[in-house]
Amino acid sequence: MTFASPGAVRGMRSAFPPAQLLLAGLLAACAQPVAAPAGVDFDALFRPATTVEILAVEAEWRARDVAARGIVEEGASSVTVLGDLTTVRVFSHLVGEHRHYGAVLVPAGAAARSLPVLVVAHSGDAGTSVSEVAARLTLMGPQARGFAVVVPSFRSESITAGGVTYRSGGEPSLWDGDVDDALAFLNVALRRVPEADPERIGVLGTSRGATVALLMAIRDPRIDLVSEMAGPTDFFDPWVRGLMEEALREGPRPLLGVRMLHDRFLRPLADGLITPARFRRELVRRSPVLWAARLPSVQVHHGSLDTTVPPAQARVLVAALRRLDRAAARDEWLEYPGLGHSTAAFDHGRTVAFLNRLRRGG
Repeated sequence: MTFASPGAVRGMRSAFPPAQLLLAGLLAACAQPVAAPAGVDFDALFRPATTVEILAVEAEWRARDVAARGIVEEGASSVTVLGDLTTVRVFSHLVGEHRHYGAVLVPAGAAARSLPVLVVAHSGDAGTSVSEVAARLTLMGPQARGFAVVVPSFRSESITAGGVTYRSGGEPSLWDGDVDDALAFLNVALRRVPEADPERIGVLGTSRGATVALLMAIRDPRIDLVSEMAGPTDFFDPWVRGLMEEALREGPRPLLGVRMLHDRFLRPLADGLITPARFRRELVRRSPVLWAARLPSVQVHHGSLDTTVPPAQARVLVAALRRLDRAAARDEWLEYPGLGHSTAAFDHGRTVAFLNRLRRGG
């Protein structure tokens, strides 16, 4: 496994920096004896995942239907991205019983199967838009030209394209159903966009979308590489445990996904409506670090002062990758001293250089 050299990015270091005071305080607080909510054994709940649990989740994934079904082309428009006239096609399709939407951006005039595919998995829970994706590509610079860019929405959320907002159906399912949605829309794009080359696929994800990107690659071996920025990778770690204990004692804090996990799984567990085994499966299926050996080439970005997703979440994935014989994968690890959860100041030149491995001869 190879990593970025300490001088490759101004102010970046590849060695792990000391734990930050805020994270240390949270972990210390988690270690203090506290009154656990009645009926919940957090020590048992957050023991490491077992092989049996991991295999059970894999079997469940195999049974999920992410085929391209019920495809409808909803609209088409044009935008200029990095100086290129770009066609935007919006498709809807079925995931389970719900209609899901996404967009594909293709430079005008591209030949059939000439473009590597780049899936962009968004952060937050406010949906996404073509304009946001275009701005991100612009931030990455001219070398980001020449991809078929696949932009899924996530269930219950919207995507805006050509001045129209489309909302996907279904109940929110952060980091789990999100992956079904993204994989199914990738299949739609590969079926309906002739310029896309199905032999060259990468995923770029930030925060929530970073976890989705990693899980997509674990579940679909067609994906050649992942660039992930500031994403959760391990839902069994002390940070998540601390959030869950706090949620039962004081109510969930306004952090993405915490209320969903509390309301749909943890509170029912405390009330005796679901089993600890059921709750643990929810943690397993959201923890890409458990499948590090199945990941393709990975580029990991994280700010050392991130208090939204602590840098320990990146470090545990990097440590798992380092334990494997992955020299051919040419993984990269970039940690940014002094930066938090915002990725605006990350090294986008390194990102696009990594993604450009998808180009022929890359």
